[in-house]
Amino acid sequence: MQAQADFPEKIVHAIKSVVGADAVALHEPTFKGNEWLYLKQCLDSTFVSSVGPFVDRFEADLARFTGAKHVVAVVNGTAALHIALELAGVVAGDEVILPAMSFVATANAVTYCRATPHFADSEPHSLGLDPTALREHLRSVTELRQGHCVNRHTGRVVRAMVPMHTFGHPVDVEGMLALARDFNLALVEDAAESLGSTFHGKHTGTFGLLGTLSFRLREAGIDRATIGFLSWVGLAYGFKWAWAPLVDRLPLPMLTRLLGRRRSWLLLSQVAVVAGLLGMAWSNPQDALMPLVAFALLASFGSATQDIALDA
Repeated sequence: MQAQADFPEKIVHAIKSVVGADAVALHEPTFKGNEWLYLKQCLDSTFVSSVGPFVDRFEADLARFTGAKHVVAVVNGTAALHIALELAGVVAGDEVILPAMSFVATANAVTYCRATPHFADSEPHSLGLDPTALREHLRSVTELRQGHCVNRHTGRVVRAMVPMHTFGHPVDVEGMLALARDFNLALVEDAAESLGSTFHGKHTGTFGLLGTLSFRLREAGIDRATIGFLSWVGLAYGFKWAWAPLVDRLPLPMLTRLLGRRRSWLLLSQVAVVAGLLGMAWSNPQDALMPLVAFALLASFGSATQDIALDA
């Protein structure tokens, strides 16, 4: 029991021995390439929501990099886990095995399915699920009934297990696969922290029935407000209906009298688009990300407003 109690302290000590005692970002964001150019191209294409050439390219590049047969982009890692668990057959009342040491999103995705997290021990080498201890645990608390792994104490079906590759360290994948086979469990990999990690030459997230990866902003040190503003860029076109009545009825001081309502809104929206694109070109996201986001919002809402004025 004392060894288990000391486990968290040992992890902290091991991390500090590598990175030092000072605070270190888990994933440091780097903007050194064509980010602003790609963002401009995305806005110009008007595909700023869930589809478009950049989404297709992202999915194709990720499939090529990981070796996965299929890749589907969703809004975030938690949503990916939720969808994966639903596809794996997890239903309300089930139990899903999770590592006791993980990010809270792993358990959140289980509760979104109205299922119950069933926490299991982690081991010190990979910091992931311990397949040996888990096997003994399942032997003691579960039994197979009509092909399902059932918790004898709760009567619930243990439907799946979600090993998490902690800090990019692959779990004992072979041990997990053997457990999934022997106890008839769906294996869903939480590979949010392990993009670029491999096990015996194969990328993490590609061994189980389903796997999820994540490109995280909040954990990378980008503040929550910036993430929210970035999401607004994609909402501009989806919510044109919200301010279309204003464009239809609201006159612009001086401009409407000189140009008429429709042409005055067209002029204002085009000025907003140009200003937004110029601002994006002048912004350096390495120095400050918020100005780039603000200019992207200006260009996005200006472009959507232009569409409203053209349709008026």
